[in-house]
Amino acid sequence: MSTITIDAPTDRRTQLVRNALLQRLQPGDKSAYRLSLKVTETISDLAIQADSRATRASFRLVVRYSLYAVEKGETVVNGTVTATASYNEVKSEFANRSAEDDSRRRTANDAADKIIRKLSIYFTRPADAASGAAETEK
Repeated sequence: MSTITIDAPTDRRTQLVRNALLQRLQPGDKSAYRLSLKVTETISDLAIQADSRATRASFRLVVRYSLYAVEKGETVVNGTVTATASYNEVKSEFANRSAEDDSRRRTANDAADKIIRKLSIYFTRPADAASGAAETEK
């Protein structure tokens, strides 16, 4: 998997997932594959008090990925992974922002681990079974 390069990030959330993947992949100089990422996130209030103030939030990160074989010029693996983390919301805006940022980092690492597992499956399959693979994990 050291022959995989990852497309440049277009935003912070994609950068976090890309950095987590780079730590795990440790790409070399030769690039036989290119990994493309599309990352979306949502934050939902989970616990609402009587005064309409949220006390708990859920952070959800969805990553759609595609692995392209550079020489073939085609997609060999694509899929979607989802990662979720929750955190307490308090009266301090700074604490809430820190908790949200921490959830973003944790979900980026979790999503990267899931993508690595899916790519590992592709690279350990025989060549005929690996063609046209599409995976989804939640």
